[in-house]
Amino acid sequence: MKERLNYSLTLYLTKKQSVMGPEIVQLMQLIQIKGSLTLAAGALGISYNKAWRLLHHAEQALAQPLVVSSAGGVHGGGSNLTTEGQNLMNKYLRLQELSQSAVEHYFQMIFEEN
Repeated sequence: MKERLNYSLTLYLTKKQSVMGPEIVQLMQLIQIKGSLTLAAGALGISYNKAWRLLHHAEQALAQPLVVSSAGGVHGGGSNLTTEGQNLMNKYLRLQELSQSAVEHYFQMIFEEN
């Protein structure tokens, strides 16, 4: 049986350097779900330090905060997306969805056997 061709598509938002890509978007989604950078990093299988660096790099490149954190205490600390972070993540995910649909359409048109 002949193996069929497939494709992959990875999007990065860039300025002079990569600002957002799949890894940071996954991290932001997990922060939103778990309410913690530490828990999000663990769920993604990366260190807290790497997660912090990814966010810091993106925030510096964009000149705006993506995540706000609160220190621990009696009720513990946590992290949440800023309004700007939420908006950017939503736009990235929408672009990814539309791009994937377009690529799937053209892939089928070009590579599917009739």
